[in-house]
Amino acid sequence: MIKKTEILSLLDDEFSELNRPLFEWRESNYIGSKCTLVRLNKEHWLLAIQCFQIDNEGPFLSVHAYSNCFSENYKLIIINDIVLKTKEDEEVRYTESNFNQLSEAVKIKIAESHYCVNDQQRSEFQKKTKEKAWKTYFRNLFEDVTFREALWIKPKKLKSELGLKGDDEGVYETENWEYPDYLTDPSELISFQSFAQYLESGIGPVNVGVPNNHWKEWENYDIE
Repeated sequence: MIKKTEILSLLDDEFSELNRPLFEWRESNYIGSKCTLVRLNKEHWLLAIQCFQIDNEGPFLSVHAYSNCFSENYKLIIINDIVLKTKEDEEVRYTESNFNQLSEAVKIKIAESHYCVNDQQRSEFQKKTKEKAWKTYFRNLFEDVTFREALWIKPKKLKSELGLKGDDEGVYETENWEYPDYLTDPSELISFQSFAQYLESGIGPVNVGVPNNHWKEWENYDIE
């Protein structure tokens, strides 16, 4: 049987080993995140955190997955094949020389999905300084729910990517939740306590705590 205490202990151990998203990582700029809970059956569970960030190589999505199905309890997936295209189907590369071309981007390919950029978003970055433009551009895009729909990996696909099969007994997803800093264990937060309770019982509601996963809450750690 799934036990809340065992889930929290596993998460505390993995987070202490830095097997976790680093919203405060000074090698990248944090943009946004999503948490997915899947009660696979009465014995097995999955908790996955998708984290969207941008570093000096460009934007990327990291998926941090925890489950008692994994031999090592933790798996990490990095998706960095995020490509911007112009109307002429030219690729907008993440370099200073192509900075001005960013305003011409009309389509973004994210792994197997696509997102079309509207005129307002294409012009938004032009009001910003060169140093902040790429970061600001993706943070502006992230505010659009249709962009996030294209970005996030859906539960069924997520299970497939992680090698998990079969039906599940319950799924809960949230884009607004409380995340611990590096000095805090997951088990200390109401959000993770409630996540673990849901995985144990399969019964809601889920208490997300005091949401702090918006990029503005972690802006002090920006690399620019």
